[in-house]
This record gives sequence, C-alpha cells and structure tokens, in this order.
Amino acid sequence: MSERRRYFRIDDTVGLNYKVIDATEARHLEQALKTGQRRSSDMVQLFHGLEVQVGLAVEELRSTAPQSAAVAELLNEKINILGRLMIDARLKKQGGPRGVNLSACGLAFDQDEAIDSGTLLELQLTLFPSYTFIVLIGEVVDCPENEDGSFNVRLDYRYIRDEEQEALIHHMVQRQNQQLRDSRES
Repeated sequence: MSERRRYFRIDDTVGLNYKVIDATEARHLEQALKTGQRRSSDMVQLFHGLEVQVGLAVEELRSTAPQSAAVAELLNEKINILGRLMIDARLKKQGGPRGVNLSACGLAFDQDEAIDSGTLLELQLTLFPSYTFIVLIGEVVDCPENEDGSFNVRLDYRYIRDEEQEALIHHMVQRQNQQLRDSRES
C-alpha cells in the first residue's frame, strides 16, 4: 500500500534545534505562540520592518542626495551581514546546518539517537538563504534505523502558526524552483 503525501517534499539544509517536551509544555508553548507571548519570528519581523523603513528612506534620499543614499545602502548591507554572522555563530554552536527532508506538514532528519514515536518536540528551524526563523511543535511519527546505524526521525507538525506555515511553503517553492533550475543546468 503506497503512502499518499499531503504536501510535496524537498531535501534541504536548514538550521535545526530541538528539545523534547511533554504534553503540558506543548500546551503552554502552543498557547504562547497563539497569543503572541512567544513569537518565533518577532526579531525577524522587526528586522524586516526596519529593512522596509530603511529602503523607503533611502529611496527618498536618492532623489536629493544620491551619494548619501549609496552610503546608507552600504551601511545597511553591512548590518545585514553582521546579523547573518551572528545567526551562523549560533547555528555552529547547535551543530551547524543539517540536511532534512522538508514539507509543509512535517520533516525528517537523521541523527545518532532514536526518539520514540509519539514524543513531542519543540523545534526551531532557520531557513536559508532568507534566515527565516520558525518555532513549532512536532510529534515523532516514526524513527527507523538506517543502514549506517543512525536513525531517521520523522515527524508531523502538531502546531505551527499560519504565517509561519505560509513562509515555509513559500521557502519550499523557491527551493524547489532553484533545484529544478540547477538540475537543468547540469
């Protein structure tokens, strides 16, 4: 009997950090995410909002002081690079980016230790190259052993905010398009 997929899947490299949580912690986290007490993308949204404001200010400045606008753009790019370096340093502490099989409703990744089916996880994903940060709750649905002795953790998202699921879908479409372009070029 073949498994029917709810969404398309892609192989991708993401920042991934997780911790095992119990049902009570999952309820509290879900409530915090729903009410905005804990918004996984607060900093990303703030950063994006500032980026838009800088862009508008630079456009206004360009007509009256083009050289000042160019300097402002360079400084903004410098700040963006520093922000990415900080995120990269955090990811290295967590073991670095890792390969996953990603969909809009779940993901799979390999690791050295098995995790029991039904286990709840708080997941923190960083999507590249946009550096989109997402916090969600997942539930392990399977964890078979691979031939090399590692384990393939497969999970469904138990709770993900609608906006973040949309961002994830958008990311996946972009990645799939890039993979198709790359395969045509090779």
